[in-house]
Amino acid sequence: MGRPIAVAVLLLGVQIASATLIEPLLIGHAVGLSPLLILAALAVWGTLWGLPGMFLAVPLTVVLKIVLHNIEATRR
Repeated sequence: MGRPIAVAVLLLGVQIASATLIEPLLIGHAVGLSPLLILAALAVWGTLWGLPGMFLAVPLTVVLKIVLHNIEATRR
């Protein structure tokens, strides 16, 4: 009885760790954004547009980064 519950808890823990730590790190490295910015973008776009916003969060943020990078007033 305890073994199936332990397996379920372990799988849930791995899924949560993967979704909150590993995936943002990998995606952030691939698109040149920090993992914290990706999580913030997911929260913002998800709040604004719900589930479709969460699917579009990283592409929209990358487009915003490119646009702001090409405007002289917004560069460092």
